[in-house]
Amino acid sequence: MKKVELLLNVTGDGPVAGLEVRRALVTEGLNRITAVSLEVLGKDRSLSLGDFVGKPMALAVAAPDGSDERRFAGLCISAEYLGTHNDHGRYLMEVRSRFWLLGRSRECRVFQGRTTPQIVQDVLTDYGLSGNLKNRLTQSYEPRDYCLQFRESDLDFLSRLMEEEGISYYFTHDGKAETMVLADEISGHDPLPGDPLEYSEAAAKSGGSVNRVSDLRASALLTTGKVTLGDHNFEKSNPKLTAVRALPKGGHGHKDYEAYIYPGRYRESGLGEARARVVMEAEAARHATLRGITDARHLTAGATAKIKGHAQLAGSPEYLITLASHYFQADALEPGAGEGGGIELPPDMGQKACLTKFEVIPKAVPFRPAPETPWPEIPGVLTALVVGPKDDEIHTDKYGRVRVQFFWDRLGKSDEKAGVFVRVAQPWTGKNWGMQSIPRIGQEVLVGFENGDPDRPIILGMLYNANTMPPWPLPDNQTRTGLRTNSSKGGGGYNELMFEDKKGKELVHFQAERDYEQKVKNNATVTVGLEHKTEGDMTVTIHRNLTETLKTGDHTFTVASGNQKIGIKKDKTEGIEGKSALTVKGDSDTVIEEGNLSETVKTGDMSQLVQMGNFSLKTSLGKVEIEAMQEILLKVGANSIKIDQTGVTVNGTIVKIEGTAMLEAKAPVSNIKGDGVLILKGGVTMIN
Repeated sequence: MKKVELLLNVTGDGPVAGLEVRRALVTEGLNRITAVSLEVLGKDRSLSLGDFVGKPMALAVAAPDGSDERRFAGLCISAEYLGTHNDHGRYLMEVRSRFWLLGRSRECRVFQGRTTPQIVQDVLTDYGLSGNLKNRLTQSYEPRDYCLQFRESDLDFLSRLMEEEGISYYFTHDGKAETMVLADEISGHDPLPGDPLEYSEAAAKSGGSVNRVSDLRASALLTTGKVTLGDHNFEKSNPKLTAVRALPKGGHGHKDYEAYIYPGRYRESGLGEARARVVMEAEAARHATLRGITDARHLTAGATAKIKGHAQLAGSPEYLITLASHYFQADALEPGAGEGGGIELPPDMGQKACLTKFEVIPKAVPFRPAPETPWPEIPGVLTALVVGPKDDEIHTDKYGRVRVQFFWDRLGKSDEKAGVFVRVAQPWTGKNWGMQSIPRIGQEVLVGFENGDPDRPIILGMLYNANTMPPWPLPDNQTRTGLRTNSSKGGGGYNELMFEDKKGKELVHFQAERDYEQKVKNNATVTVGLEHKTEGDMTVTIHRNLTETLKTGDHTFTVASGNQKIGIKKDKTEGIEGKSALTVKGDSDTVIEEGNLSETVKTGDMSQLVQMGNFSLKTSLGKVEIEAMQEILLKVGANSIKIDQTGVTVNGTIVKIEGTAMLEAKAPVSNIKGDGVLILKGGVTMIN
């Protein structure tokens, strides 16, 4: 067995004293958590594995003189006993960055009005890692009105958001602390220190030396050349949105194929253009890649490096390191002396102390993380509670949207800040017509999600629960269907339309808590008792005023069989601008129990006609006074009494004037004349 000169040390809070690193594998890359695997030897073969797990642990790699040390630190997440080697216990330790802990928790929560970088900062703060975040972003990012983390780890949640925005991250370590660096342009990546990497065939044959690339392979991939994102925004008059980005690669004729993605998860055209660019650049970054092997252990994912000496490098002298896997060994097994269960080294490592496999893309090509993290889908529905300001009962906007807080939300305060405005599905909608029913604060609602997207909730309906029970107690009123509202604010009253379908007790009930307005623009027909000829009463009770106005047309009121009775406790006034006619086939009685009767014809004639029967006018107490300005005429056949401005004329075939006690006729001039005979007769006749 041949010793290789390389210092590999393990440090940590666990019982690491006396442990020797035999082999190590460190994998780091853009948008991935650094993973460290350590195969160590210990004299004590009975070490408690649990004493390592969860404790800080670090791998230090240095030159034989201790210089050029590089540390890979984190937490030991697992420890495994592999057996023995030369009377030592063999152990396999897995070490991960503290950022790996973001993948250990799952959460459901809502972020509102926060940009993606701000959300990253918020989540890392929960882990005490906000100070380990370095922002090297150059672009501005739109706040997300509503961003839902649903049943996913914090790591997956942040990963999918950054993938959507085209944000990459990598890690740096200064020997004491690890830092997550966010970048969206090449300016967010520093060059690798030291001399450029150089490929040479001699290095490939001899095993190479530090900074020499012993194997380099270039690849070109046929990629999609055009991306189209479709979406819609209901708040715009033209809701359809389309964003297109083309970036064809290669000289072939198959570079114009289009990837159409719907929904594109954007509401504004500018954001759609940015998202389309990110998707297109992520696809284009896969077109040209390089993979190589080197002894340079300082190679760091997220750094840029110059590589020279290979025919495939003519197009680009600088590259961005996207992935690096470092293999280290402190001793090399003789051929055929392999041991299972430990770290498997690549066959071409041989006696080398360090071998690094890496992947790069040209520095001039923007790197965008591939959208690998699945976007959570909610195929079913969730329930939530309508929330709003403390003193309000209804909280909505011009679209009839309401705010909701899901029952799984542990952070919301059940107020207007707990949820974003959510659209409410209505049975019928149109341009200023349709149905309107606004869920109120405290009601439980059923929430679906457009295309299963957690960020696009839609209220599908409302639910009863122990706090909001049905309007009519069940199951006693199971045959009832209807609508009952609740007066706001304060309640205590309601409008109601109820249908009772119980056999033999069918009923339609309508209640207006205060005022009632009914408008019929054409005909209206109400029929009572149609199916039950002997039954069918209608009672109308009005506690205050009734005003009926018929602007155009006729009003016909018919009592086909029966009587009409009108009772008025106070006054009655009728105004008729046209004619009035009353036809009575039977008797007509008008009784004024107390008060006067007055009839006035301002313009026109007044006529009373009795075709068959008598006419009687009697005043039991009081007098009868008939007055005319021109003439009063009493006439029977050829006989008449006429009173006019000239006097009184009595004309009759026979005129008799009889006074039972006395008859007196007196005038300044009296003329009594008989054309034939004049008879004056009396017991005593006196002529003066």
